Amino acid sequence: MATPLPLLPLVLPRRQFSERQQELLAQLERLFLREGFSRLTIGDIVERLSCSRTTLYQIARSKEDLVLVVVDRWQQRMQQRAVELRRGLDKAADIFYAWSELSVEELADMSIQFLDDVNQAIAVRQLVNHYNAHSIRAIEQILADGIARGEIRDLDPHIAAQFFSLGVMRLDALFRDEQMRHTGKSAGEIARELYRVFIYGIQPLPAERQKRAARPIPGNGAERRGRKA
Repeated sequence: MATPLPLLPLVLPRRQFSERQQELLAQLERLFLREGFSRLTIGDIVERLSCSRTTLYQIARSKEDLVLVVVDRWQQRMQQRAVELRRGLDKAADIFYAWSELSVEELADMSIQFLDDVNQAIAVRQLVNHYNAHSIRAIEQILADGIARGEIRDLDPHIAAQFFSLGVMRLDALFRDEQMRHTGKSAGEIARELYRVFIYGIQPLPAERQKRAARPIPGNGAERRGRKA
């Protein structure tokens, strides 16, 4: 049985938001992902969301805190969905494929401006890096489980997970690439390609498949005949 993936310990204090506040946070998430947040003032946000300043300040004390709440809520949701997908799957390749489709959906609206703003805002960048580090540890664990079951090639799970993380770190560079921009691919679609390259890379080599297929299964007739001989 695969090792269950724990939820990441809470980064920001968990709060119960009213239905109206949750609606506003969902709108803010779409707004920030599509347009970034550095250029938006509280006044701009109030106008775009058709709400009052008081309503926003009930969610967070400042614009900076509001951004952290929105990004943390977004990252927590992605992590929760990844854990839920993991529960129904066993094979590493199936898990990574499911996560690639999740990336397409969750990153569909992400813009270059949002990536720029995350890189410029130290607290937000640290928050995102914290979640990314947890994801890389989860990938390493899934790889270790897959290697133990003999379903993927015999590699170092830590090195492979770190290699994948390098691709994640380059996601914004790929998104900016002029040739890539002409394809019209979203950040999520680029992430899916990264996952698929990774999935292909962890598959056993032909020689490994043959070697594993030739191994006698304990207790079967071939093994017993071999012992008699």
